[in-house]
Amino acid sequence: MGKQFTRLEESHVSLIRDSPLFFVGTAGPEGQVNVSPKGQDWLPYRN
Repeated sequence: MGKQFTRLEESHVSLIRDSPLFFVGTAGPEGQVNVSPKGQDWLPYRN
């Protein structure tokens, strides 16, 4: 089970700042999950 945070702690900010690529996941009350890559241009855009 994931943890829920109301704000970013300094340890979160450091991890995000030092990571070239990370994923953010959210889920609504109905349980639908959305996971998105974040970071620099590591995933090239394709038409």
